[in-house]
Amino acid sequence: MFNKVESRLLLSNLAVLSSILVVFALAVYALFVQSLAAQFDERVILFAQAVSASIESENGKPQFKESIYLGSSQERIVLGETAIAQWFDLQGHRLLSRGGLPLEARGLQPGTLLTHDQPVSVRLYSQIVRDLETRKALGYVQVGLALAPMQSMIHRLAWGLAGGVTLALLLAAIGSLWLTRQAMIPIRSGYRRLQQFTADASHELRSPLTAIKLNASSAMRHSEDLSVDEIRDSFQQIQDAANDMTRLTEDLLMLARTDEDSGMPNSREILSLDSLLDTIVEQMRSVAQQKLIRLHYRAEAYPKVLADPDQLKRLFRNLIENAIQYTPPSGEVKILLQEQEHNALISVQDTGIGIAPENLTRVFDRFWRADRARTRCSGGMGLGLAIALGIVRAHGGEMNLSSKVNQGSSFVVRLLTHK
Repeated sequence: MFNKVESRLLLSNLAVLSSILVVFALAVYALFVQSLAAQFDERVILFAQAVSASIESENGKPQFKESIYLGSSQERIVLGETAIAQWFDLQGHRLLSRGGLPLEARGLQPGTLLTHDQPVSVRLYSQIVRDLETRKALGYVQVGLALAPMQSMIHRLAWGLAGGVTLALLLAAIGSLWLTRQAMIPIRSGYRRLQQFTADASHELRSPLTAIKLNASSAMRHSEDLSVDEIRDSFQQIQDAANDMTRLTEDLLMLARTDEDSGMPNSREILSLDSLLDTIVEQMRSVAQQKLIRLHYRAEAYPKVLADPDQLKRLFRNLIENAIQYTPPSGEVKILLQEQEHNALISVQDTGIGIAPENLTRVFDRFWRADRARTRCSGGMGLGLAIALGIVRAHGGEMNLSSKVNQGSSFVVRLLTHK
């Protein structure tokens, strides 16, 4: 599937780049040819003016100089293989011609430009010659310059642009291939995570659904043989399974909201972290006592934060539950509140089983459980820490984790204090 997407993306990129390069090359070619043609026409007109001004009379007959200089540029044009000058009378009869270009003996309307293609391509221009004193028309001069040099330059430009476009397309293809593969890396990774997330969610839902199905089926099949207590027990198991599904759905909904740009809906207010943590610790103390775990809380500062109280309660409850859950009996869980450089630091440290170094980067993944650090039999669905991290980020904070196997873990939450 991704190979097809990658190929389509690559071809789309190449098609767009090819279109841009071709259009750009054609535009450059057209502008260059137009500019070159205009300059050439201007050169032909200057040539005609220079020829008219340099006509000499020999034995009463007009004669052309062999070399003609164009205006102030002092460009020298030699009447020969690439240039021709002709003299016509007022009736259009050619009286004099000099130059090596083979042209037909025909006249031309004065003041107009024309391209003569047979037998060679020549740009022609004619100009009336007048008597300097009487301003009487004596005839007109027709000049021509071969188009071969300009055409050769245009051909070189065309080949240069074609080669440049080809090279650019080759480089663009290599670059597009690399960029496409780079762009597909997060897509492939995201798709794999989505597949894993879907499989994990389906697996988590399968257990409560199976429990509901089995208990309902058993109650219906043996309803006459079951006692009231047995029926009540079946319904209790169905209710527990439904509660598990409800909790899982709510957790998934909260995680989905943390992924949105708008974040989780919240109602923020100024909170005393000391009071909040003290309440949560007292609520969790009975859970810790059941596992024979010592739960300690100490406040070295009393910072206040602007936050959603319900979300912060869930954040610290998840961290403390996680610490209790993975700490063996006779262990210890410590919660410490500090303030440092306008930041509130809340650390939750346990003496539990710890997390292997290779698994530290995966602890906050949804539904993730390590063989030792997270096992299904120990309870939970693998979403608590992911939700906690989402809440911290939604409040503009950060969470750090350090852990050693068989020594314990320490989660440190950093939140900006409110002045």
